[in-house]
Amino acid sequence: MKEALRRRVRYLLIVTAIIAISAGSSASLALESDVTEDGESRIIITSDMMETTNSAEVITFRGNVVAREDFLLCSDELELNYGDSREITFIVATGNVSVVRDGKVSNGDKAVYDKSKGEVVVSGNATATQCTDTVSGDKITFYLDREDVLVESGSGGRVSAVIVPGKKCAEERVPVEELQCRGAR
Repeated sequence: MKEALRRRVRYLLIVTAIIAISAGSSASLALESDVTEDGESRIIITSDMMETTNSAEVITFRGNVVAREDFLLCSDELELNYGDSREITFIVATGNVSVVRDGKVSNGDKAVYDKSKGEVVVSGNATATQCTDTVSGDKITFYLDREDVLVESGSGGRVSAVIVPGKKCAEERVPVEELQCRGAR
């Protein structure tokens, strides 16, 4: 029964998206994944365009992509991958990537969210900033369940960190997700 409901919701979202895209508008598209009766594990994605094929088990979002789950993910393009059970397995974001969570902002060329591992890996000119502290490397891995971060260098490079002891961070709250994305880039 739940599987049939999920398929129906997905079908309706795809039909709505196709109608909006066909009308030539810059549509705001939303996708809900793994929707339970009590609303857990929602992923909401907005973009200028969405493309999907049933056989590929991939949904591609393009243009000003904003995805929110346990964190905010902004990019030029995002691929949402799901398996046979229609559960999201991972998300790949490319181009002007920003990841925002709990006052931390990470930027890079690519981000991969592996839902089963509970981690986000940002790579390609990867930087992470919290307050006035900044760290950069070839790859930054955020372990969402543990709140841990691993910064790695590669190809003979080195990790770089600028830490300001005794800092006083101003708490900034920007209510609109798109503004957070623009400010993070």
